[in-house]
Amino acid sequence: MHLWRIEDITRTPSSLTLTMPSDAVAGKPLTVTGKFTLSDGTEPGVQQLIVTRRRLGGGATQTLPAVTTAANGTFTITDAPPETGDTAYIATWEGNTNYNGSTGMVTFPVENDSSPQASR
Repeated sequence: MHLWRIEDITRTPSSLTLTMPSDAVAGKPLTVTGKFTLSDGTEPGVQQLIVTRRRLGGGATQTLPAVTTAANGTFTITDAPPETGDTAYIATWEGNTNYNGSTGMVTFPVENDSSPQASR
C-alpha cells in the first residue's frame, strides 16, 4: 500500500499573460504588458511578480527588478535588452494560502538598431 498526497488541491488557480512590445531593439527601452488573473473572477489586488529575462539559444538569464501589479492585475515590465536574438520575458507569482502560483512567458526577437543615427 502507498499513501498518495495531493498538494494544493484546495487552492484556486491563477494565471499570468504577457504581451510582446511592438518593436524590440537591443539597448533601447521596451515595454512588455501583462495581466494577472485569478480563476474565481476576483480581482487579485496589488501583487509582486518576479521577472526574468532570458536570451534563448544559450544566452544569459537575468532577474530583473520585481514588478507590482495594479489592483486589477495589470502590470508593465520596462527593460532595455542588451543583446539581439530571441528573448523571453518570464513573470512569476509565487501564490499564497488561497491561490496557486503561476508563470507567464512571452518570446520575441530583439533586433539591431538599424536607424540612420546608429550607423554614424
